[in-house]
This record gives sequence, structure tokens and C-alpha cells, in this order.
Amino acid sequence: GLRAPERLEVTVAGQAHCGFTQDWYTDEWRRKAGCGPTTATCLLAYCLGRDGKWPTPLTVSEAATYLDRVWEYVTPSYGGLYKTRWMADGLRCWLADAGIERYVPQMLTVSILPGYRPSGPEVIEFIRAGLAADSPVAFLNRHAGKETQIDTWHWVPIVELVRDGVRTTAVCYDEGRRKSFDPAAWTKDTVLGGGFVYLSPPEKKQ
Repeated sequence: GLRAPERLEVTVAGQAHCGFTQDWYTDEWRRKAGCGPTTATCLLAYCLGRDGKWPTPLTVSEAATYLDRVWEYVTPSYGGLYKTRWMADGLRCWLADAGIERYVPQMLTVSILPGYRPSGPEVIEFIRAGLAADSPVAFLNRHAGKETQIDTWHWVPIVELVRDGVRTTAVCYDEGRRKSFDPAAWTKDTVLGGGFVYLSPPEKKQ
């Protein structure tokens, strides 16, 4: 999992709140459609906070400031942010404009067509690589398949992989709570696919 998941904890009414929430947007449309930019903000806040480029947001108002900044780059269309590459491209543009291009968004798309999808183990390995790079992994779930804890047509940040015998589950933050799903089973069962994005760390100077 992430080395310091507490970086994504915000204090709400005296309690630790896991991750950021789209309800913290002040605009009604942003609250309704904001799961993608909210997840993108989690990636940026964690990775840039880790590297001393952003102060870690500790309150809802501090997190909301970041959410509004990121919205301008990771902007949902009328149907939401329903393509994996829109997340990757938005992060890339935000980083370029901030002058910190050395972070590279890594992307894995899970096609709507089963024959063109990566395997379950390949999906798990991609998530593992993101967490090993100490980045949350943004997960686009356009259809939940048989997974009961996660919402369809939704973005969430994955923060941990848990191995239990032969099964590996992914833990994500959504609406302040920890939820989990089976990435391999999801890859097989989802009807509409989705995808994953993480930020690889800055290149080391030679």
C-alpha cells in the first residue's frame, strides 16, 4: 500500500476522513460530476505532498481549494470523465503548467470489448506498480460487474492491495470510507470496462 496513507486524511468534525469527497465542491454541477477531478486531486496531493511541492491539506477548505484548481484541467464532460486518457491527459497538462513535467502519468485501459482487455493478473500488477511507486492509483469503474462495494460510472483512488490466499483485493477511498473489490474478477465481469492511472515519481537527476 501507500507508505503514508494519512496524507489523504482530512479532519472532518474532529474525525479522520479517508480521502477527498466531491461533495466538498461548492458548485452543484461539480458536486454531481466531480469524482474524476476529486480522484486526480488525491493523486496530486499525495505525490506532491510527499515530495514537498504541495502542503498536505488538513481541512475541508484546504482540500476544496485544490479540488477547484484541478477541475480546470481534469474537467468532466456532460457524461462525466468517462475515458481513462482524459484523466492521464488532464494530469499531464496540470503538471506541465505547474512546471513539474517530470512526473509521468501511467495508464492502463480496460476495454469495453472483453477480447481486448488486459488479464486480471496484468491489472493487479499495474496497481501494484503504482503503489510501489508510492502513488495512489486512480480507478475508473464504468460498470461494477459483480462487485458490490464499488459504484458504477465512478472514479476512486486505490490505496492498498491485500492478498488473502489466492485472492487479491484492492482497497480504495470513497466518500470518506474504505471500500474494497477484486480487480481480477472486476476485469472479467465488467460490462463497460474502465481503467487505471498513477503518477510515476520524478526522474532522478544524473
